[in-house]
Amino acid sequence: MFKRILGYRKNVRLLFKKITNYLSFHSEDMSNLIKRMNAVFDRHDVKMTYFISTFLVEQRPSICSAFESHDFGPHGHYHVNVAQAGRRAAWNEIKEAVRVFKTHGFDPWVYRAPYARHIIENDPNLFFEFEKKNGILRDSSINVGPPPWENPLKPIKHDCGVITIPLIGVADDGLIDNEGIFDNRLLVKRFYNAFDQGRTGIIVYDLHPIRMGQARFINVVEALIKRLKTEKNVRIISLRDAFEQFDKKAEEETLVCFTGDIDNLSIFDYARRLVH
Repeated sequence: MFKRILGYRKNVRLLFKKITNYLSFHSEDMSNLIKRMNAVFDRHDVKMTYFISTFLVEQRPSICSAFESHDFGPHGHYHVNVAQAGRRAAWNEIKEAVRVFKTHGFDPWVYRAPYARHIIENDPNLFFEFEKKNGILRDSSINVGPPPWENPLKPIKHDCGVITIPLIGVADDGLIDNEGIFDNRLLVKRFYNAFDQGRTGIIVYDLHPIRMGQARFINVVEALIKRLKTEKNVRIISLRDAFEQFDKKAEEETLVCFTGDIDNLSIFDYARRLVH
């Protein structure tokens, strides 16, 4: 995390903006933010998939009850960037995340690497081999960036047998923190435009509860779902079902999944991660 902070040394203004946003966003308990998002998803019969850093599960196991009937999987343990940390740290991050889930009776059925960084020591396959050795066969750790994309997005089958459904690089952290967009209509437009450029493939949104669960932004989630449901040949589907059904979809059909990462429950959790 220190390296990420140093990365802002040439843009102190952006770093200050991010810190100010985080202080504001963390004024409400994470469980309330998750439940506010769930209320929208439940109203529209949409199944969400949350990814949570497992040191938070150890710290507060009850947080997982906030997911209610929605899916969830590990998002690393201490939210380590494995591309920077190296082979041993990457292995330990995956192994520990799986251990915590199993210890608390949860199924680590899918994994998302923190920051969607998965290349370890210039090896594009090692991360997925580590997942396989830890019993994970479903993954969402590749960020394909913002559109335009050369081809419609689809699951990626790795040599080791792990399958990745990639997420798109249009997310609330970049739009709100980096670009400073607080206009809900513009946020909906940006999210929708990404879908519009990825038709006939699969679109996986990453909507962080720390932002999108806020009362000021929750209408973005609902407006996006409503707009997508007016489209022909579009099916909003759970990430879990997408692994099984993508190959069976009609050629002209677009699948849309909603996911969201949780790497902190309070502003103090950033400091806890710094020591690991």
